[in-house]
Amino acid sequence: MTVNLRVKGVRQNSRNQGILCRFQTETEVHVWKSLKPVKKDRLLRLETYLSGEEIRRANRFVFEKDRNSFIRTRGLLREIIGEYLSLKPGSVNLSEEAFEKPRLMDFEHRWLRFNVSHSGDYSLLAFAKNREIGVDLERKKIGIDFDNLADSQFSEDESTGIQKAVPAQKEALFYRCWTRKEALVKATGKGLSIPLKTFTVPLDEIPPGRQIQRKTICLNETNWQLYQPELISEEYESALAIQGEGPVELRFLET
Repeated sequence: MTVNLRVKGVRQNSRNQGILCRFQTETEVHVWKSLKPVKKDRLLRLETYLSGEEIRRANRFVFEKDRNSFIRTRGLLREIIGEYLSLKPGSVNLSEEAFEKPRLMDFEHRWLRFNVSHSGDYSLLAFAKNREIGVDLERKKIGIDFDNLADSQFSEDESTGIQKAVPAQKEALFYRCWTRKEALVKATGKGLSIPLKTFTVPLDEIPPGRQIQRKTICLNETNWQLYQPELISEEYESALAIQGEGPVELRFLET
């Protein structure tokens, strides 16, 4: 398998967003980063793009910061999809599968596959052509019993690797494992209906933009590649899962 990576850091603005929302090849995968909390007027504008069901979901959050994070991520998703498809953000027709993976309802637009994740003040939005994709972003938390949680949630090999690690390495290993497994189950569209203990991911540290391992992982009767997105900060961990065994060209973009 040949992997051709083109890693680019590009800052978006209103003049170049439409240009950036184009796939130059069939193998490109775009990962958009939202790195800063948006201002109130921007948040209100993003909220106007949401459907009634999305507003109801946002209003179910107990804490305002979680509500705002959901609105920001969904609004940005609609905005960026609108650029790819030349649609107004509010007219993007989204539905959700049984396990909450969003998908475009209109058949002629279903070539655009995407997935989103938000944690803390940050969001990742991943896009591909005609191949499923999953992304996960997690803010690291303090006070977690990594050994016990790994034993209850991860495969035997993963749990053993975390438990045998020195204390200073346990946090990094745990969040690498968690985000890589989450990205995979999100990509399948089955979510946590696939028990995390039933498959194993590598725990190695990989430079940003690189494939996590050369060998694909088979899950839900499909082969998947795992990639390491660009580092957001030391407080976060992330992972990207891409369907298939063919070449992948990654582009990292910022909004």
